[in-house]
Amino acid sequence: GEGAAGARTPRRAGELGEGAVAVCFGAAAPGEVVVGGRKLVGSAQRCERRSVLQHGSVLLGGGQERVFELLVGAERGARAFPAARPITLEELLGSPPEWPVLVAALRAGFQEMLGIRLARQRPSREERDRARRLAAVYRSAAWTERRRSLGTAGRR
Repeated sequence: GEGAAGARTPRRAGELGEGAVAVCFGAAAPGEVVVGGRKLVGSAQRCERRSVLQHGSVLLGGGQERVFELLVGAERGARAFPAARPITLEELLGSPPEWPVLVAALRAGFQEMLGIRLARQRPSREERDRARRLAAVYRSAAWTERRRSLGTAGRR
């Protein structure tokens, strides 16, 4: 498909092609935030019934060159890095935003776009217990190696 920046993006991870590496900020997908043709936000959502799970990354500062180097090696990473380099909030604003300001802006944006009101609430005991169990699973080397053996490491 065509990404927001007009770059070819795979429809499925399997469409990446021989030797390709899926890097979140390598190309924009439909619906992601692009400024001047440069990707600022990588985002994914899942909606079920009356719930929305939002996963995303916003580039605050720095760059993504090192990510490419770590995933594909320094020489290949430099060649593979997209011509339309990702942009950061620091570059757009002149300095990275203060964390409370960023959180408030994201919260207001979600409320406006989804037509909802987000309410602060402490997790229940059951939610905290489940979070601890899940954290232990995802933190383990066994989980990481399992994902590698399935051929899914590095895919979004």
